[in-house]
Amino acid sequence: MDVGLNNRNTLGEVAPELADVCFLVEASSTEKMNLWEEWSEDSFTNIESISERNFERISSILQNYESLLRMVTILNGQAKNNESARVDWKEVSMGLMRTIGHIKSGKEKLPVCVEFSFAIIEGKKVCFYNCCSRAVDHSMVKDWLIERFQLTHDKYTRWSHVNAGNFHNCINSLDNLDKEPRDTKYKK
Repeated sequence: MDVGLNNRNTLGEVAPELADVCFLVEASSTEKMNLWEEWSEDSFTNIESISERNFERISSILQNYESLLRMVTILNGQAKNNESARVDWKEVSMGLMRTIGHIKSGKEKLPVCVEFSFAIIEGKKVCFYNCCSRAVDHSMVKDWLIERFQLTHDKYTRWSHVNAGNFHNCINSLDNLDKEPRDTKYKK
Protein backbone atom coordinates (compact mmCIF):
# COMPACT_ATOMS: atom_id res chain seq x y z
CA MET A 1 0.00 0.00 0.00
CA ASP A 2 1.41 3.37 -1.06
CA VAL A 3 2.18 5.54 2.00
CA GLY A 4 1.51 8.79 0.09
CA LEU A 5 4.93 10.33 0.70
CA ASN A 6 6.64 12.46 -1.96
CA ASN A 7 10.06 10.75 -1.70
CA ARG A 8 11.88 14.03 -1.02
CA ASN A 9 14.33 15.07 1.70
CA THR A 10 14.20 18.80 2.49
CA LEU A 11 16.07 18.49 5.81
CA GLY A 12 19.04 20.10 4.04
CA GLU A 13 17.19 23.42 4.38
CA VAL A 14 17.46 23.01 8.17
CA ALA A 15 21.12 21.94 8.14
CA PRO A 16 23.28 21.01 5.14
CA GLU A 17 24.55 17.90 6.96
CA LEU A 18 21.04 16.42 6.66
CA ALA A 19 20.70 16.93 2.90
CA ASP A 20 22.14 13.57 1.79
CA VAL A 21 20.53 11.39 4.47
CA CYS A 22 18.66 8.40 3.00
CA PHE A 23 17.28 6.79 6.17
CA LEU A 24 16.27 7.96 9.68
CA VAL A 25 16.73 5.84 12.80
CA GLU A 26 15.26 6.88 16.14
CA ALA A 27 17.92 5.83 18.65
CA SER A 28 19.61 7.12 21.77
CA SER A 29 23.41 7.19 21.84
CA THR A 30 23.41 3.92 23.80
CA GLU A 31 21.08 2.27 21.30
CA LYS A 32 23.28 3.49 18.44
CA MET A 33 26.35 2.01 20.12
CA ASN A 34 24.52 -1.29 20.58
CA LEU A 35 23.51 -1.29 16.91
CA TRP A 36 27.13 -0.67 15.86
CA GLU A 37 28.24 -3.51 18.12
CA GLU A 38 25.67 -5.89 16.62
CA TRP A 39 25.97 -4.90 12.95
CA SER A 40 29.40 -3.40 12.18
CA GLU A 41 32.14 -5.47 10.59
CA ASP A 42 34.57 -3.58 12.85
CA SER A 43 32.78 -4.50 16.08
CA PHE A 44 34.78 -6.36 18.69
CA THR A 45 31.87 -8.84 18.90
CA ASN A 46 32.38 -9.86 15.27
CA ILE A 47 33.97 -13.26 15.93
CA GLU A 48 33.81 -15.64 13.01
CA SER A 49 33.80 -19.39 13.41
CA ILE A 50 36.58 -21.57 12.00
CA SER A 51 35.89 -22.63 8.44
CA GLU A 52 35.00 -26.28 7.81
CA ARG A 53 38.31 -26.87 5.96
CA ASN A 54 40.41 -25.39 8.76
CA PHE A 55 38.36 -27.17 11.41
CA GLU A 56 39.04 -30.51 9.71
CA ARG A 57 42.78 -29.72 9.72
CA ILE A 58 42.66 -28.76 13.42
CA SER A 59 40.68 -31.92 14.23
CA SER A 60 43.25 -34.13 12.54
CA ILE A 61 46.05 -32.45 14.53
CA LEU A 62 44.14 -32.67 17.84
CA GLN A 63 42.75 -36.19 17.42
CA ASN A 64 45.07 -37.47 20.17
CA TYR A 65 43.98 -34.67 22.52
CA GLU A 66 40.28 -35.48 23.00
CA SER A 67 39.51 -32.91 25.71
CA LEU A 68 41.17 -30.10 23.77
CA LEU A 69 39.38 -31.13 20.58
CA ARG A 70 36.06 -31.23 22.46
CA MET A 71 36.69 -27.71 23.83
CA VAL A 72 37.59 -26.34 20.38
CA THR A 73 34.48 -28.01 18.93
CA ILE A 74 32.25 -26.41 21.57
CA LEU A 75 33.79 -22.96 21.14
CA ASN A 76 33.49 -23.13 17.37
CA GLY A 77 29.84 -24.20 17.69
CA GLN A 78 29.14 -21.23 19.96
CA ALA A 79 30.83 -18.88 17.49
CA LYS A 80 28.68 -20.30 14.64
CA ASN A 81 25.50 -19.84 16.69
CA ASN A 82 26.36 -16.18 17.36
CA GLU A 83 27.33 -15.24 13.81
CA SER A 84 25.13 -12.64 12.18
CA ALA A 85 25.20 -10.48 9.08
CA ARG A 86 27.63 -7.57 9.35
CA VAL A 87 27.79 -4.35 7.36
CA ASP A 88 30.37 -1.78 6.36
CA TRP A 89 29.77 1.00 8.94
CA LYS A 90 31.84 4.19 8.97
CA GLU A 91 31.05 6.54 11.82
CA VAL A 92 30.70 10.25 11.03
CA SER A 93 32.16 12.12 14.01
CA MET A 94 30.15 15.31 13.52
CA GLY A 95 26.59 15.65 14.78
CA LEU A 96 24.20 18.49 15.47
CA MET A 97 21.21 19.53 17.55
CA ARG A 98 18.18 21.61 16.56
CA THR A 99 15.31 23.13 18.51
CA ILE A 100 12.19 22.13 16.56
CA GLY A 101 9.53 23.79 18.71
CA HIS A 102 8.44 24.66 22.23
CA ILE A 103 6.02 23.29 24.83
CA LYS A 104 4.30 25.54 27.32
CA SER A 105 4.81 24.38 30.91
CA GLY A 106 3.22 26.74 33.41
CA LYS A 107 4.70 30.16 32.68
CA GLU A 108 7.69 28.68 30.82
CA LYS A 109 8.13 27.84 27.16
CA LEU A 110 10.40 24.78 27.11
CA PRO A 111 12.38 23.97 23.95
CA VAL A 112 11.97 20.60 22.22
CA CYS A 113 15.44 19.67 20.97
CA VAL A 114 16.52 16.84 18.69
CA GLU A 115 20.09 15.60 18.33
CA PHE A 116 21.31 14.10 15.06
CA SER A 117 24.31 11.86 14.42
CA PHE A 118 25.39 10.01 11.29
CA ALA A 119 27.01 6.89 9.90
CA ILE A 120 27.82 5.77 6.38
CA ILE A 121 26.38 2.26 6.21
CA GLU A 122 26.97 0.22 3.07
CA GLY A 123 27.89 3.49 1.34
CA LYS A 124 24.66 5.31 2.31
CA LYS A 125 24.25 8.10 4.88
CA VAL A 126 22.00 7.08 7.76
CA CYS A 127 20.87 9.61 10.36
CA PHE A 128 20.27 8.61 13.99
CA TYR A 129 18.13 11.04 15.97
CA ASN A 130 16.95 11.40 19.54
CA CYS A 131 14.82 13.96 21.37
CA CYS A 132 17.24 15.12 24.06
CA SER A 133 15.56 18.06 25.78
CA ARG A 134 13.85 18.26 29.14
CA ALA A 135 10.55 18.69 27.30
CA VAL A 136 9.77 15.85 24.90
CA ASP A 137 6.84 15.66 22.51
CA HIS A 138 7.20 12.59 20.30
CA SER A 139 4.27 13.60 18.09
CA MET A 140 5.88 17.00 17.48
CA VAL A 141 9.17 15.31 16.54
CA LYS A 142 7.50 12.83 14.16
CA ASP A 143 5.40 15.58 12.53
CA TRP A 144 8.47 17.82 12.14
CA LEU A 145 10.47 15.00 10.57
CA ILE A 146 7.80 13.70 8.20
CA GLU A 147 7.11 17.23 6.96
CA ARG A 148 10.77 17.50 5.88
CA PHE A 149 11.84 13.91 5.26
CA GLN A 150 9.55 11.81 3.07
CA LEU A 151 12.01 9.38 1.50
CA THR A 152 10.57 5.94 0.86
CA HIS A 153 11.63 2.43 -0.09
CA ASP A 154 9.99 -0.75 -1.35
CA LYS A 155 8.08 0.89 -4.24
CA TYR A 156 6.80 3.84 -2.17
CA THR A 157 5.13 1.56 0.39
CA ARG A 158 7.39 2.32 3.38
CA TRP A 159 8.77 5.47 4.97
CA SER A 160 12.56 5.29 5.28
CA HIS A 161 12.38 5.57 9.06
CA VAL A 162 12.72 3.00 11.86
CA ASN A 163 13.39 2.84 15.57
CA ALA A 164 16.39 1.01 17.05
CA GLY A 165 14.38 -2.18 17.60
CA ASN A 166 13.60 -2.39 13.88
CA PHE A 167 17.05 -1.38 12.61
CA HIS A 168 17.26 -4.59 10.58
CA ASN A 169 14.61 -3.06 8.29
CA CYS A 170 16.98 -0.15 7.58
CA ILE A 171 19.85 -2.51 6.75
CA ASN A 172 17.63 -4.70 4.57
CA SER A 173 16.21 -1.68 2.71
CA LEU A 174 19.34 0.29 1.81
CA ASP A 175 19.45 -1.47 -1.57
CA ASN A 176 15.73 -0.94 -2.14
CA LEU A 177 15.41 2.87 -1.83
CA ASP A 178 12.94 4.56 -4.18
CA LYS A 179 14.65 6.88 -6.64
CA GLU A 180 12.08 9.23 -8.17
CA PRO A 181 10.41 12.08 -6.23
CA ARG A 182 6.63 12.39 -6.54
CA ASP A 183 3.95 15.06 -6.22
CA THR A 184 1.87 13.60 -3.40
CA LYS A 185 0.46 15.00 -0.18
CA TYR A 186 0.91 13.08 3.04
CA LYS A 187 -2.31 12.58 5.00
CA LYS A 188 -1.98 12.03 8.75
